[in-house]
Amino acid sequence: RSVMSDPDGGGDGGGGGGGRLNDGGSGSSDDDGDNDDHDDGDDDDDSDGNGPGDDNRRTLAARFLDGHLDERRPFGSRRPLRGGAGLSASSSTVMRPGFQASCMTYRGGIIAAGGQSGELDVRDVRLPGDAGTLYRGNTEGSVNNALHISPVRGADAGQLFVCNNDSTIKVYRLPDMHRTSTIQTSVPANYVALSPDGQSLVSVGDCTHGTLYRATESGYFPVSTFDGASDSGMGCGWASGGDVLAAAFQDGTVVVWDPRAGKHVRKYSLQSAARCVKFSPAPLDLLAFSENEDVAHVVDCRRWDAMQHLQVAPPSGSALEGSAGDVSPSRAPDVRDASGTSQVWP
Repeated sequence: RSVMSDPDGGGDGGGGGGGRLNDGGSGSSDDDGDNDDHDDGDDDDDSDGNGPGDDNRRTLAARFLDGHLDERRPFGSRRPLRGGAGLSASSSTVMRPGFQASCMTYRGGIIAAGGQSGELDVRDVRLPGDAGTLYRGNTEGSVNNALHISPVRGADAGQLFVCNNDSTIKVYRLPDMHRTSTIQTSVPANYVALSPDGQSLVSVGDCTHGTLYRATESGYFPVSTFDGASDSGMGCGWASGGDVLAAAFQDGTVVVWDPRAGKHVRKYSLQSAARCVKFSPAPLDLLAFSENEDVAHVVDCRRWDAMQHLQVAPPSGSALEGSAGDVSPSRAPDVRDASGTSQVWP
């Protein structure tokens, strides 16, 4: 549900002004003009926390987190997190894998599921019946830990990356599912993400660092690594502009890395394992990452030390009528800048 409220401070945030994204005050702002095509054109500097551009971003942010842009629904209205009686939605079965799925992914009409023994089922949900089956078989190896579908770029219909516990990342071309390459990793691969321009790949696995690869016509080749954690990597992702990436680790570390400069941008230390990390699509400038259970965090990427901490209530009955609100200060993560200096949370 939406947990960032309108500029007046009310709405779904859960009282006390907590629903509004904190402005921070000590973080650096993005002055390079990236992703700023939604600025309002006023003379106010949108990075000062008071200009109309900030309010517009918060409005968009609230609707982004709500899962859709809905101009008609007031922010103050409440609905269940998902699946509750207040939602009118239809559903249908789009895939029956025939195995216990260990991972799934979806993008652009294509859904894929991987299994515990290398099984893989890929389907185009826009096509009826058997015509929608793109692949049903076995990738060989061990457990499929994660799947990633790259965005469509021009004539490129995207690629499917399969992270396996046998220390490989298998790359398939969509939609014909031709295997174009197999990346041999030094440890079991847990997650992978392709940069927006398709030129770089980041992966994490059962080690304390992430690995960057360069895309070539003959495959993907490692070029550098980044560290900052003491346990296995669980997830990774790229900002929409491709200028920074983030990785989540089992020890609760979330690293934001600038691959061009080869340095840390921010480092967050959570109270429990960091599981999933995602950047919002443009024009929003948000980074979200979740803990092992119950808690998630949303960061303003223009001020890396401006963050909202979200406590998701456990489900109540079959309707999953949980709500979201602020967590206690004790659950707020520690954050350090590129120099390792601890930042004070607003």
